[in-house]
Amino acid sequence: MAEGDPTTSEQASTTTAGALVDRVQADLRSARLARDQVAVSALRSLHAALQNAEAPPIEDGGSVRVAGASPEATRRSLDAEAEQEVVGREVDERRDAAATYRRHGQDEAATRLDAEVAVLEQYRR
Repeated sequence: MAEGDPTTSEQASTTTAGALVDRVQADLRSARLARDQVAVSALRSLHAALQNAEAPPIEDGGSVRVAGASPEATRRSLDAEAEQEVVGREVDERRDAAATYRRHGQDEAATRLDAEVAVLEQYRR
């Protein structure tokens, strides 16, 4: 998934809840097959962030103790706005980290994060 390379999932216009997660999963598979380490890293992180955002909150602020079988918790469904907030946070985190790396003379690490930002920017509307 080099910059400018169209994929079928990038060409699709999606508006349903969870569509971004599906698109990220499909693009992650493609990036793995292409052995694109930068895209794999960025998409794996974005996928995890989206999954974490869908996780139900813990009501009491503590951990849940369950004896026996684990209860099924209903996951939240993210709307397009919430999905975009997650993407934005991932992009912002990488930009901030790249700036920090540059201040400390770690240009190679900063360049890698800039490449990840380019991958993640494709998921912004």
